[in-house]
Amino acid sequence: MNGIKIWAVIILIFVPFVLYSQSERWTYSYNGSADTTDGANSIIYGEDGNLYVAGSSTETNNSRDFRVISLTPNGVERWNYAYNGTADSSDGALSIVYGTDGNLYIAGLSMEGNYEYDFTVISLTTTGSERWVYTYNGSGNSTDVAYSIVYGEDGNLYVAGWSTGNSSGEDFTVISLTTDGSERWIYTYNGVENGDDEFNSIVYGTDGNIYAAGTAGGNSQEFTVISLTTSGSERWVYTNNGPNGLGAGANSIVYGLDGNLYSGGYTFVDLVEWYNFTVISLDTAGNERWAYMYNGSGDTIAMAYPIIYGSDGNIYAAGYTEGSGTYLDFTVIKVDTAGNEGWVYIYDGAGDDWDVAYSIVYGLDANLYVAGWISGDSSYDDFTVISLTTGGVERWTYIYNGNENLYDEALSIVYGLDGYLYIAGKIDGYDQCEGGDFFVVSLESETGVNKQEPLPSFQTTISYSSLFRNKIMLKLSKPLQVQSKIILYDICGKRVFEKIIHPTSNDIILKDKKIERLSTGVYFLSLTSGKITGRFKVLKLK
Repeated sequence: MNGIKIWAVIILIFVPFVLYSQSERWTYSYNGSADTTDGANSIIYGEDGNLYVAGSSTETNNSRDFRVISLTPNGVERWNYAYNGTADSSDGALSIVYGTDGNLYIAGLSMEGNYEYDFTVISLTTTGSERWVYTYNGSGNSTDVAYSIVYGEDGNLYVAGWSTGNSSGEDFTVISLTTDGSERWIYTYNGVENGDDEFNSIVYGTDGNIYAAGTAGGNSQEFTVISLTTSGSERWVYTNNGPNGLGAGANSIVYGLDGNLYSGGYTFVDLVEWYNFTVISLDTAGNERWAYMYNGSGDTIAMAYPIIYGSDGNIYAAGYTEGSGTYLDFTVIKVDTAGNEGWVYIYDGAGDDWDVAYSIVYGLDANLYVAGWISGDSSYDDFTVISLTTGGVERWTYIYNGNENLYDEALSIVYGLDGYLYIAGKIDGYDQCEGGDFFVVSLESETGVNKQEPLPSFQTTISYSSLFRNKIMLKLSKPLQVQSKIILYDICGKRVFEKIIHPTSNDIILKDKKIERLSTGVYFLSLTSGKITGRFKVLKLK
């Protein structure tokens, strides 16, 4: 491949418009043959441009199956995969990733011969064929769950959850597998008082280490983050049981582009206020940098679920807070990397019941999209997506109420590389745990024209090499008219390189050590001039 250059030509047309609304593109639902409990827990947009959704469904024999469904970007079902454990009972998929090897890896739980949940990982091809099934039964022969999975930059899998020990309750567990399903190592950690210790999130740091976050059980819960090497050796353990020692817990973790860790969860402050919405930052040596806490106007309960590191270099956490007389409110909070609060956004549903922000994504258009549920006037929970600017201004709100006015919940959201939103969850559930249909909806992230704020019209033809090693080259038919920005994203949407481009030349050459050090694989180049963005797919060669 040395010396080979494949050039593509596109035309970017820069026209005056501003984003202000959304519209539903399509909905998809799957109802298992038992017509009872079905739901989608995790959705990804694959490198191949298709959607992959993981969850569970209940069939006529009353077994709940581990379910993965693939859809086209237009909402057409490509295939439908189910796994029923040997106990023919309750199985479910909780997290899914698309490997750089072009295969799917799904983490969850299954009931095998012992009639207890086993820690389960399944690999599928993108055509829905099963490659292998891995299960782990902890030493206590009881509940074991694979909750979060990551495909490491070293080409191995790292899966976090919990397993039950002989006399230690549920223990923090991380298992590493090769891509052919072979077990590399198992790590377990027993937290405080032999209580239930559960990992909820795992990340592979760009420093080549593993970081997992969760809650250690016992009478006083602990917000816990543990770092491991890729060979399974423990590097450090961080715990925090709140400012007054009453307890805390972690639900999520991200590795920031600034090289620090950020984890979201809750901390108990006192027995009156109960617990606060919490974000804690650590350095990669396990030292606490700062702890941010927020309690709603109701001064009782508040919780951070997902947390993301935005491409603008800020932290965004989503969850709920209790308002004064409004019970739980859908909440998003911006915090900078020094722990300073940027803004707090709160949405109170009409039903004054549970309003929860459960999943958040930072779009390639530099806006926020948050999925969850709100209570309606005559319904329980309504499937909800809210878009915000990075300044905390609400752009639009999308609400879907299923046919039965029951529990409709959005649990996972992804911003596709095609510029559309895809959200997965369930509709028409009997309560917040049982019943419902496996549900996916696609939304347009942006439409509309505002003639009051025109941008300079500009049209140019851009030639670019779709293959690169140590540099990326773009050739423009005319120079950009305004200062512009180029950002390079990996297939997970993580920003790996950026550069400001000044309107002085027709040739753009991106040559940097960061580009040279990138792993081989597919990347996406975003060129933004004014408020308009063009995107290109490129391939890094060895």
